[in-house]
Amino acid sequence: MNRLVRGAAALAVAASVALSGGVVAHAEPAEPPSPTVHQRAALTQPTYDDRASTFTIPDIDGVVYSADGTDVTPGTHEVEFAQPERSQWIEFVATASDGSTKTWRHEFPFVFEPTAPRFHDKEQRVHAPGQWGMHYLVIHEGQERRLTPNSWNDLSEYGGDPLTIEARPNGNSLLLIGQTSWEHRFTVHPDYPLDRGDEFNENGLSKSWYVYDSGGKGKSRNVAENVSVITNDEGDGVLNLRSRRHCVDNADEPLTDANATERVCPDGKQTIYSGSRMLSRHVHGTPKVMEIRAKMDTPHEGLTLAAWTHNDQQFCREEYPDTNIAEMDVLEVWGTDGSVATTHMDCGPSGFPRYSVGTKKDLPGEWHTWRVEYDGYAIRYYLDGEPLDGDKGPHVTPETIGLTQEKFSHVMNDYAWQSVVGVKFPESGGWAPAVDDSQPFAEHNDQIDYIRVEPFDLSECQPYGEIGKYAAEHPELGAPQSCESDTFTPGARVQVFENGRVYWSPATGTHAVVGAIGERYVEMGGDRTLGLPTTGEATGLRDGGASQRFTGGTMFWSPATGAHFAKGEILRKYASMGWENHALGYPVTDEDCSISGGCFQRFQHHGGHIYWSPETGAHFTRGKIHGKYGQLGYEANPRLGFPTTDEICGLRDGGCFQRFEKEDTHIYWSPATGAHFTRGMIHARYGSTGWEKGRFGFPVTDEICGLRDGGCYQRFQHEKGHIYWSPKTGAWPVQGKIFEHWAAQGWERSKYGYPTQAEHCIREEGYGRLCSQMFEDYRTIGWNRLTGAE
Repeated sequence: MNRLVRGAAALAVAASVALSGGVVAHAEPAEPPSPTVHQRAALTQPTYDDRASTFTIPDIDGVVYSADGTDVTPGTHEVEFAQPERSQWIEFVATASDGSTKTWRHEFPFVFEPTAPRFHDKEQRVHAPGQWGMHYLVIHEGQERRLTPNSWNDLSEYGGDPLTIEARPNGNSLLLIGQTSWEHRFTVHPDYPLDRGDEFNENGLSKSWYVYDSGGKGKSRNVAENVSVITNDEGDGVLNLRSRRHCVDNADEPLTDANATERVCPDGKQTIYSGSRMLSRHVHGTPKVMEIRAKMDTPHEGLTLAAWTHNDQQFCREEYPDTNIAEMDVLEVWGTDGSVATTHMDCGPSGFPRYSVGTKKDLPGEWHTWRVEYDGYAIRYYLDGEPLDGDKGPHVTPETIGLTQEKFSHVMNDYAWQSVVGVKFPESGGWAPAVDDSQPFAEHNDQIDYIRVEPFDLSECQPYGEIGKYAAEHPELGAPQSCESDTFTPGARVQVFENGRVYWSPATGTHAVVGAIGERYVEMGGDRTLGLPTTGEATGLRDGGASQRFTGGTMFWSPATGAHFAKGEILRKYASMGWENHALGYPVTDEDCSISGGCFQRFQHHGGHIYWSPETGAHFTRGKIHGKYGQLGYEANPRLGFPTTDEICGLRDGGCFQRFEKEDTHIYWSPATGAHFTRGMIHARYGSTGWEKGRFGFPVTDEICGLRDGGCYQRFQHEKGHIYWSPKTGAWPVQGKIFEHWAAQGWERSKYGYPTQAEHCIREEGYGRLCSQMFEDYRTIGWNRLTGAE
């Protein structure tokens, strides 16, 4: 820095020396002082660092700098941008102490690191991000083409040639940093149909596959880049399905290589997983066979590998409450130790009927083969050639899934189908195990060697053999709807026709099940639960009804009652009564074995029921006696249990009775008295009087308990007959005038208490009939015609 020295200053120095007593040496006369030179300070321009968005002010004495009218000190300053993603102009002014100034203006560009483009290899497209102040170009053999921002751009015209995608600013307002160009070569995808599946042996995935590439919400996303075909030098290939963890700032951030990681995501980051999903579109008919050979990466916890096929109907949702959807999940592995295959069909009032078969088997790390077969009658699943079984057996039929044969055939046979493959990450607490976000997760690569589809063709299902002979003799069956197939019964065969099914076995011969009986047979489980038919349908029965016998029982049908199945001891009892010709008529329910220790079945007329238990056998109840039985709680009443006889009629005055299992209980009925039960000691004493044939007739009440000392009594039809019982005295009858006198005293609550003997009568001349009865404490009530009772 230049310093200015003036004459007055020199004189001051000399004076200070003289005053101090110092000696001033003689010297040559001093030269006269030089004239003062006024130097103008240099006005230097600030320096600029556009990449760092800073400017540096020089440190010059006598010079003051301002930026946009605000004084700034020497040194480096950061630029404050007035608007995000916009450049910033700043005017700098340098002012010297003599008042001279100099002005500069500088545009600081906005510094931005461009987002990488996304490539869709299968469709040969590139997604150019939309960003202010810049654009993306594709460069091919030196020729440039500008891409449409924020859109997928079709680059299929370049085939498999090498391409460069470059990001450039539109002008000086933007400065791009980081990676600004990307090299890419698209795989040229083969173009072949998928109606027979895919061997994955071509160089790339067939264009016929639709590969999902979705953002969306949730823990699992489908990313097209995760799907690829890997081939070796011999041309043998596999479909590779990659799955990865990604740590992202928000749910809308694309899942890329940059945010993929095996590590646990740090605090402040969201954990998202990229899987895959691809479908063939509805290019084939109902599969006769679908087979998949696949190998899962190991370990395989928390992600689900699946391959399935479904028809072109809508899936069950609130807006589609009733559709004809059918789906066969051929390969579905939720964890590491088992495979499940599920059939879903027909949204409706009952939900989404399904039936699953499966196996426990250590699966990851090895090649396995999954297979489904459909022959029009049943769906069957296999793993490595072994059939997969379920709680109702290995066959998925209308019986096991809960549909009619007509609906089953319709949803399976009348629509186009497609194949779907993918890897999904279930949500925590959902339908399958989820990945533990707190543990590392390595990249997974599941592989599929092939997917083979053979379409179902009804023209190949012409009847033959014994079933063929029967069908030829019964053209009313209509056209076949399935091929001949095994059934649930070993050694038996079945074929489905438009108007019924035909079964054959060496033991039962050939018989059809048709109409309402056939529909009910399927609904109840077919031969799996009811056995094979042993006769054809017998028609012309009472009231226009019909019946058909099966190895497990007999199905009865009438227009009024519908079709119901009877079997076992109840069927034998029904047969002994004369079948539907009995007063009970046709069954109106199937056998119900939900009751404790036995079964029952209800019939058409007179409230008729047949009850059975192992201890009592089968017996029917009906009418008023059955009504009383029901009032008392049926077999669940511990004092009744099951009936041990049928209703027995022909008693006095047109009455009937029936005996029951517990405590010697009987129910008596007559037109005059209605139905009432007797039991235990009171019933035994009633028997000693001759039951209804005795002087008391039929009971007119049930047993009434809750009396003094835990006693009970029951009233009967004639002679004011009663039987009283207490634990201390036993059961004794009381009747007539003696009963009237005892009642007037207060019955068992009186001084007499309970009777301890029966009435004893003699004849004495002059008095006629003399009667007496002993009560507790030897008290007696006597009666004669002269004095009455006392």
